[in-house]
Amino acid sequence: MRKILFGLLLLLAVSAAEAQEFRALFKSRSPSGSELVMRRTQASCTNQQVRAALALAVSPELLRQFKRSILTWEGRDWESCWIERDGYVYSMDEAGELLQPVPEGLFRSDDL
Repeated sequence: MRKILFGLLLLLAVSAAEAQEFRALFKSRSPSGSELVMRRTQASCTNQQVRAALALAVSPELLRQFKRSILTWEGRDWESCWIERDGYVYSMDEAGELLQPVPEGLFRSDDL
């Protein structure tokens, strides 16, 4: 019984830590009804696929400023990285796809 209780407490602690990692959330729906969710973190962008795609589009100085995010689209999570510029959030996912710029004001932290 102690092992089960310990396991549940550990699972709750890990879930709480993961929730704290994400700082802001954006939700949208396409005209077809598919939901898009972007969860931003303050961690550095470290995904090599995203960084390689970004390196073709931005300067090394700007690349260092990108942060990690997760895009959920059509039931799949995609690693992505984001940056905020002039009130808009720009991001690119691991497939090299750009998300349309999203106004910073549309992100919420209370939905996490």
